[in-house]
Amino acid sequence: MSKSDVGLLALNLVTLLMAVVGLTAQHVDPMGMALALTLVTTIVNGGALLRRGRRPAPMPRLPEADELDARHVLDLDARLEALERAYGDAADAAKWRALVASGQVSGPAADAPEAGEAARGHTRNGVA
Repeated sequence: MSKSDVGLLALNLVTLLMAVVGLTAQHVDPMGMALALTLVTTIVNGGALLRRGRRPAPMPRLPEADELDARHVLDLDARLEALERAYGDAADAAKWRALVASGQVSGPAADAPEAGEAARGHTRNGVA
């Protein structure tokens, strides 16, 4: 029970005691009615507090992630750009591997053409 619940219960008990004290005074009829109302109020509030105290506390809800959060959108954009870059690099590498396999281009480790071939008009990598 929270402090406010205990305070409410204490206030109800104090009013109940005051009604009992007032009942011993000369005006019995109004104080009898006040005693009855206070007793009913104390019983109802006490029962509600006890029932609420026995109930398990609700689990706190975690804040849901906003789908349009700026950081989230920028992170998705960066991931998409990296994926497109990787796909383009893989396609480019496959194209160059195919050209090397067909013999149309050679890498930097290939043997240099002989001077005679260059003089006869042979080209290397399509450049005269």
